Order: sequence, then C-alpha cells, then structure tokens
Amino acid sequence: MRIRSTSLPVTLALLMLLCGSSATAAEADQQKLERLRQRIAELQTSLNEVRGQHAVELRELQSVESDIGRVARELRRLGHKQRGVEDRVSDLKQEGIDLRAQVVQQQRLLANQLRAAYAMGRQQQVKMLLSQQTPATVSRMIGYYRYFNRARQDQLRDLNASQRAVADNENHLTQQLSELANIARQRESDRARLLTARKDRQQLLAQLSLAVEDTDTSIQRLRADEQRMLELVDSLSQQIEAELTAVAAPSFVASQGQLQWPVQGTLKARFGHPRGVGRLRWDGVLIEAGEGDAVYAVAPGQVVFADWLRGFGLLLIVDHGQGYLSLYGHNQSLFKELGEWVEVNDTIASVGNSGGHRGIGLYFEIRHDGQPVDPGLWCRLPPSGRLRSG
Repeated sequence: MRIRSTSLPVTLALLMLLCGSSATAAEADQQKLERLRQRIAELQTSLNEVRGQHAVELRELQSVESDIGRVARELRRLGHKQRGVEDRVSDLKQEGIDLRAQVVQQQRLLANQLRAAYAMGRQQQVKMLLSQQTPATVSRMIGYYRYFNRARQDQLRDLNASQRAVADNENHLTQQLSELANIARQRESDRARLLTARKDRQQLLAQLSLAVEDTDTSIQRLRADEQRMLELVDSLSQQIEAELTAVAAPSFVASQGQLQWPVQGTLKARFGHPRGVGRLRWDGVLIEAGEGDAVYAVAPGQVVFADWLRGFGLLLIVDHGQGYLSLYGHNQSLFKELGEWVEVNDTIASVGNSGGHRGIGLYFEIRHDGQPVDPGLWCRLPPSGRLRSG
C-alpha cells in the first residue's frame, strides 16, 4: 500500500468546510473537523508504524549482511588454510616416495653385501690353505663385513622409522583436511541460510518501501544519506589529518588519470548524472560486477571507516592524504579493518548489494576536502580486461 502526503487533501477539506453553507450548525462543523483530525491521526499512526517496522527490518538486514561478511571472511581463511595443508600433504607424499626408494636401495646394497661377505668367507678359507694366511687375518676381514652389515641394517631401521613417521604425518594432515572440509561445508550451509534470510528481509523491505516511498520521502532519504556521508567525511578528515601529514606517502594528486578502477565490470551510473529522483545527481559511479568479485584499493592509504552505513551498506573508506578519500560501498564483505594501511591493488572487499541496493555492484567515490570529484578523471585503467560502459 502506498502512503501519500495528506497535506493537499487536508487543505481541500478545510476549504470545503469553510465554504459550506452558513446555515450549518457550529456543532456539526466541529464534528466534521474532529472526524478529519481523527482520520489524519489514524493515517499518521499507520505511517509511523510502517516506518517503525521498516527501521526494524533495516536493522535486521544490517545484522544479516554483517554475518554474511563474517562467514565470507571465514570461508576465505579456511580456503587459505586448506591449500596450505594440501601443499604439505603433497610434500609428505613425495618425501615418502623418496624414503621408500632409499629403503629399496639400501636393501639391495645389504643383500649384495651379504652375498659378498659369504663369498669372501669361502675364498678366505681357500686362500688360507694355499697361501698359509693366518686364521686371525681371515677372521678380521669377516668381522669388517659383519660391522658393515650391522651399520647397513641400522640405516635401514632409521629409514623405516622415518617412513612410518612420514606416513603418520600424512594421515594426520589428511584427517585435518577432512575436518577443514567439514567446517567449510558447515560455513557454506550457514552462508546459504543467511543469504535466504537476507533475501526474505529484502523482499519485506521492498514491500514496506512501497508503503512509504514517494518522491518527497525518497528525496529526503537520499539527502539524509548524503548529509550523513558529508558529516562522516568531515569527521574522519579532522581526526586523521595530523597523523597523515606526518606520514611520507606518494602524492595522490600525481596519480590523477593513472589509477586503476577498483573492480572489473560494467559502468551503470556515471558521476554527475541524474539519479532519477528529483534533482539529485550521482556523487560517484556505480559499477556492475559479479557477486563476490574482488574489490581493489586504487591507491595507498589508511582505512578510516569499515562498517555498515545506511544507504551504502558495508562501506570502506581509505584516506590517501592531502584531503583525498576513496569510498567503496554496497560490499558483500570487508577484508580490511579500521586503522589498517593498504597498498595499491590490495584486495580490500568483495562485491555485493548490501544496504538494500537492488543490483550487484560496487558504488565508488573519490572526495577531496569532503567534496565529490569525478572518478573518471582519476581512474583510467581497469584491474584486468576492460571496464565496459553500460
């Protein structure tokens, strides 16, 4: 149900009352006025209830989207850990193959050595009879062979022990891989459940928005979002101005026209173009991209905001010094935290549609001293491939 402004009907109703017949009794006029006031109060109460429910659902959506971001980070961490364990298992498999080869080689050498010792014993007996070689000499030679045989056997035992240890480690890591896979499946299940919850919240929010969203309220909401952003930018600029002044960083101004776009995708809204609501225009650009695609930092700087903000969803702001900020909104997940320093092309977030945005994509702004500037004058190169115009 669409709730419209009541000011015009109220005014017309009052004019009708004032222009009514002078013969109408004052009491009847008072009753009509009371009924009109009662109707206005009922409409206002209904509107307030819908707005209150909308605010509650918006907070729930914020919580769900924050949980989705947390689960996405956990899945990313598990993926890194799983790949590390897989690499270690591969190394151990190769180590086991090498040890088995050494065992076979040592067994072959020991067999040759035993055959040689046996033959040597027979030869020495004959030599002793023919050359009058002393029994002590023959016994000493056979003792040498026995010593070498024992040493070879000790080496074989050590190799077999190492082989068993490698096999035990491999089994342990394989079990760990299985446990990580189970955790990852659980996290994927959590993510699917949260995505379903987000979809339900978004559908309910869309229905509630139809009850309160007309041109005037849309303009007020967008201007309120813009004002909050201006206040946030001013506050952040004041807080870190002294700190960034002391840090020797590359000049952001010198990078104008040489920066890469933060994500590969299709440009759906350009800076300065009308937003389709009143006279408002875009303060940044909207880049349509795949859900979960990497979002890159366009220049070095410090993260000064990494949280959910109404109208922008999961928002990350990087301060590049000299009064320049870059803003990345509607993210699915944030990979950097407040206070962290980032380098150019660092992965700082993933593409999403948080904040009630209807499409999948990244909202990107560049501001100087709190005022938006055209990102197209700064970013020319895509991170890879080609940035397409919508």
